[in-house]
Amino acid sequence: MVKVTDELYACKYEVSNLEYRNFLDYLKVKDASLAEKYKVDTTKWISQLRYQEPMAMYYHRHPAYNDYPVVGISYEAALAYCKWLTEQYNADPKRKFFKVEFTLPSEEQWMKAAGGGNDKALYAWGGYYMRKKTGEYLCNFRHIGDAFIVADSLGNPTFSNNAIEKVASGLNDNMFYTASVKSFWPNKIGIYNACGNVAEMTKEKGLTKGGSWNSFGGDVTIQSKRSYNEPSAEVGFRVFMRVRDY
Repeated sequence: MVKVTDELYACKYEVSNLEYRNFLDYLKVKDASLAEKYKVDTTKWISQLRYQEPMAMYYHRHPAYNDYPVVGISYEAALAYCKWLTEQYNADPKRKFFKVEFTLPSEEQWMKAAGGGNDKALYAWGGYYMRKKTGEYLCNFRHIGDAFIVADSLGNPTFSNNAIEKVASGLNDNMFYTASVKSFWPNKIGIYNACGNVAEMTKEKGLTKGGSWNSFGGDVTIQSKRSYNEPSAEVGFRVFMRVRDY
C-alpha cells in the first residue's frame, strides 16, 4: 500500500488473478453459493474478442497469469472482495493499524492517487508522451503505429484507410491484452498501471477510470472515464484502504 493522504492508502497494484483466487478459495469453504455468485466470467474473453478460447480457458486459472489483473468480475464481486480483505486484515494480530476498511475508491480519490500528488498531470507518469525517450511505451494501451498516419489533401495528419479499417474491426486480432500488474513504471508515489492495462472500478457503480489495454492513448489519461454494465475482459479493480482507528 502507498500513502495518498494521512488516512487513505492505495494498493500499488491492481488486484491480481492469484489474489482473487485466494478470495474464491476462502468462499468455497465458507459458502459455496457465494463462491459461485462471485466467480470470474471467463466467457467475456470470447464475447468481446474473437478467437479467445485460450484466454477464456487459462487466463484466470493458469499460474503463468497469477500476477495479471483479474477481469470478468462484477461490481458486487469487487465489493465482496473488499469486505473480505477488511475482515482478514482486522483479524491479523500483526496488523499495523487497529482498524481499517478496504474499499473501491471514489473518482476523486482515484485521480488523486493516479496523479501522485500532481493535480494537473495528464498521465500517471506526469508527462504528455506515451513513450520514453528510448522508445518504450509507458503503459499498456491500444495503439496504432506511425505508419498509419498520412497527410490529407491539405497536408494535415490523418489516419490512413488501413488504420480506419483496423479501428472499425475493433483491432481484435490477438495483438494486445493485459500485462502483469507489476509491469511498466510506477508513478511518483509508487502506483503501477493507473493508466491503461485494465479500466479500474470506482465506488460509483458502472464507472471506471484510466482506460484499459483495449483503449486508445487519449482514453487512458487520468481524466479518462468509461461506463460498464456487466463484467468485462477490460475491467478490473484496485483496492484503497481507509484507516478507521490507529
